[in-house]
Amino acid sequence: MTDGSLTLEVRRYRPKRDRAHQGCRVLAKRYLRLRHRASGDRRTLASLTPVPLVASPEASSEDPHVLPSDRACAWEELAQWVCHYVIYADPAVQEGQYRNRLAWQAWAHRGAEKPTHEDLYDWRRDEATLRRLRPTYERAVTRLRDAVGRPSRADVDARYPNPFEDEGLSDDARRLIHDLKAIFGEGALRD
Repeated sequence: MTDGSLTLEVRRYRPKRDRAHQGCRVLAKRYLRLRHRASGDRRTLASLTPVPLVASPEASSEDPHVLPSDRACAWEELAQWVCHYVIYADPAVQEGQYRNRLAWQAWAHRGAEKPTHEDLYDWRRDEATLRRLRPTYERAVTRLRDAVGRPSRADVDARYPNPFEDEGLSDDARRLIHDLKAIFGEGALRD
């Protein structure tokens, strides 16, 4: 998707009935739709999971906010769609993945040395390509940041809690943080 840019359409709806979400009352929902805009033509590419705006049960005010796990979920979904429509479709990324296949085939069929992690192409480490692609989806990132806020490590930890007794993030949480930093840049997370 080299022509045009990705935008995020945000709509807010109030539920007709009282709903609960993770022990909180849902005041409204934000519906997020990823769209592609090129030469005046707009089409919907994906609908993200609706993000509930909730009121805390202990808070006396009706100030709506987004739960940390819902914020991390929205950012994760946007990251997946950006990968699908922008990053994986880029010729430089496709070339790198093709070279990876050739390296693995040479190892499997011709007795070449097994490729190491450093030998293989990883789009997450290709900062030049990512820097070139980021303006394509910057408008969608800005809209999501305005709608739900920037994610933090605590948000990702709430989405993927560590199932073991040891401290620290789970493997899924670490992977998501690594992907978010690669796709949206170093300033993607707030701490």
